[in-house]
Amino acid sequence: MFDSFEEPLYWLHFKGRSSPGWYLRQPTNFSYTRLEVEWADESSGRQHATVTLPAFTYRTDTARGAFTQDVLAGWLLGTVTNRIRASQHVDTVFGYFQAAADGSLPRPRHHSYYVEQPSRVRIQHFLLGYGVGSTVYIWLAVWLFLVVIIGRKILRRSHGG
Repeated sequence: MFDSFEEPLYWLHFKGRSSPGWYLRQPTNFSYTRLEVEWADESSGRQHATVTLPAFTYRTDTARGAFTQDVLAGWLLGTVTNRIRASQHVDTVFGYFQAAADGSLPRPRHHSYYVEQPSRVRIQHFLLGYGVGSTVYIWLAVWLFLVVIIGRKILRRSHGG
């Protein structure tokens, strides 16, 4: 989720899902292939689109085409007179779309990330699903070790050793 806190220029939310899978270790990041995007600027209500990655194409109810910084600027800012200042905001947000495509978004975590420069942005990147932490593997190893030790002792006693 991206919010412009300094100026009420725009609001943007994009959501991506990765394929479910089983991992021995909790993954640190994902490359997304499709993002559901919702946004609003000062002059329009909420709007929706689907962005396909890494092809960078988009589809809305009324249009489809290449997803570029100009398209993103039109979604977020409409017709803004100060395009130079606004382009910094758009460049920052577009960079997060690129990061979603190549798997370099900040690591998923429960709490939001706050980025101050060049635009003030709040990022929520969650990891949903079931994970097994490293402590489970440690307890599993300890349990197996104890089972082997105790099992050997029981076998020695039963064989008269």
